[in-house]
Amino acid sequence: MKITPNTIRIIRRVYRLTLEDMAAILNTSAAGMWRIEHDQRPLTADMVAKIKIELELTPAKLQRILEIYNELERNPTRMELARRKISITEVPSQV
Repeated sequence: MKITPNTIRIIRRVYRLTLEDMAAILNTSAAGMWRIEHDQRPLTADMVAKIKIELELTPAKLQRILEIYNELERNPTRMELARRKISITEVPSQV
């Protein structure tokens, strides 16, 4: 199970975590988390181990997270709703 800076960003988005939330998990700052996600700071083996433990990541779970992200990317409306933490069932229908 390969975890890259981009994978970290995807995980964070699917879990609807802020930079601050993910930074707290990895014991770094929000600015440090941004640098990690943008490959301007190294993602250490200790950080990868910590995120696997804290989020109980397995290869199957990571695969599902990536599938969810890809589904949301194909449907920008759903991605925007997910970012705003609004369920599709909560969106009023247009008459």
